[in-house]
Amino acid sequence: MMNRWLTILCVYCVMAALPCTALAERREALIIGNSAYKEVPLRNPGNDAQAMDQALRGLGFSTQLLKDADWKSLIESVRTFVSRSAGADVRLIYYAGHGAQVRGRNYLIPVDAPMANVDDLISRSVEVNELMDRLTRDGRSVNILILDACRNNPASQYQLLADGRRVKVRGAAQGLAAMQAPAGTLVAFSTSPGSVADDRAGNENSLYTKHLLQNIAVPGISLEQMFKRVRIGVMRDSQQKQRPWEESSLVVDYCLAPGVAGACAAR
Repeated sequence: MMNRWLTILCVYCVMAALPCTALAERREALIIGNSAYKEVPLRNPGNDAQAMDQALRGLGFSTQLLKDADWKSLIESVRTFVSRSAGADVRLIYYAGHGAQVRGRNYLIPVDAPMANVDDLISRSVEVNELMDRLTRDGRSVNILILDACRNNPASQYQLLADGRRVKVRGAAQGLAAMQAPAGTLVAFSTSPGSVADDRAGNENSLYTKHLLQNIAVPGISLEQMFKRVRIGVMRDSQQKQRPWEESSLVVDYCLAPGVAGACAAR
């Protein structure tokens, strides 16, 4: 009887252009877009985050949107999200902005992070593995981390500081480092390890987020298939220069936008 009613509700949702799983699942998302870096500003993360917020709300997520986060607000937003989303069926974090790898570990960089010294940089940034550890402690949720965060590595090139000095940070490599996804988690990167993504100055969205927005609400395809479509589009439009990739430890076929009656096809 329960399955029958769920089927009826899902058919209603499809007819009303609503996500079926919104009736049965609790979905939580934290969306961060950092553009206003003092030394190395970016054009699109704010737009990308706003568009992702709208797309995820359309898929039944309760969202928390943060733009141009300094270190204090970035740390606090992560802490609040982890606490607020405890017990959710699906937890998603989307981050657009600068990211860096230092000694094989990845960091998300707030807009006020000092970029002239690698130790200062990592002490004022969010370490991705620590973030994933917090998300996966309960071992229950489907966890999705999307990092459009390799738009260049501000810690691996010369920087022009406010006082006119030109410095280079030692010890940081280009792009983000490969990492293993904890159980029940999918980590999606806008480009391959050690590579740089296209911020697409002069366009409304980054190349990666453009294709993510085009595919995220396609009904009936699994997460893996959705990200595969994104990868194909980004590689085509970048003439193979940018190659998105994912690390997944999911053990179920999961759809952000299920098809009729909640079907999810891993095609």
